Amino acid sequence: MESNAIRLKSKLSSIENTLNINDLLSRDGNIKDVAKYYKLNKIAYSVFHNKKGFIHMGISTTNSFKEEDLLVQPNIIGKYIEETRAIEVLELAMGKGANSTYLAKKYPNTNFYGMDLENGQLDINTFKDVHNLHVSYGDYHKLDTFPSEKFDIVFVIEALCHSNNKEIVAKEVYKILKNSGIFIVIDGYLNKKVEELTKDELLAKQLTEKGMMVSNFEYINNVKDKIKSVGFNLVEEKDYSQNIIPSLERFEKLAGNTIFKYKIIGKIVDRILPNEITFNAVSGYLMPTLIRNDIACYKLLTFKK
Repeated sequence: MESNAIRLKSKLSSIENTLNINDLLSRDGNIKDVAKYYKLNKIAYSVFHNKKGFIHMGISTTNSFKEEDLLVQPNIIGKYIEETRAIEVLELAMGKGANSTYLAKKYPNTNFYGMDLENGQLDINTFKDVHNLHVSYGDYHKLDTFPSEKFDIVFVIEALCHSNNKEIVAKEVYKILKNSGIFIVIDGYLNKKVEELTKDELLAKQLTEKGMMVSNFEYINNVKDKIKSVGFNLVEEKDYSQNIIPSLERFEKLAGNTIFKYKIIGKIVDRILPNEITFNAVSGYLMPTLIRNDIACYKLLTFKK
């Protein structure tokens, strides 16, 4: 049976033979580039992932992906809304707004707020019919547009990874949460320290993060420490790494068959499509291997003020 190391090396070779990885590795992931990345991938997410506006991985309980798997993350938030009887809830980096829209309709007596970067994939004019959802543009590093101690719950799904200053985000969230308020983070992380990675594993980590316009895919324990450093207590941690494999395998197969299987076809696709899309395919191609090899993980982290 082919070893994990050999499979990873084979994938890296296919990527290097098809794309200019130096161009990919040179991306710095600034805020404007992150917004552009999501804007250009907006249609791709709809075509290749789902048409309901969810852009996160599904959390599956079987070996195959089902669309209802995409509801697991918002339902986790819903569990906390019910347990805390939350009245004011904020989603950071809400993307297309599918999570908050789903929750606002499910909990009509709760006020929901959402924000994301301007010039990205968020269109604030699409939520006018959802009476208890209030949407605005903004950067989660600066939340002073919201009053102190306003929210019962603040959550972010698969987006805190874009921050190089997670302690600043945590500090901002801490200020706008009520006493005993909850901060929920669902995201992917590096599961090993950088110095523990082999040369190929390090390259795969770098290609994956740059493909998703992430400047630095951080070690899980460092992220927890940064958030706790502002005063939060970690009250729940749950590993869903294996549960997202069915979602990841869809992207792995798509990227493998359309870009990395045949060099000539891959180069043509790369020439036609924007880098934001073809480079994103690199992440889709590599991420399942990173999870299977225990290099990366996908977790729920819940903090309490």
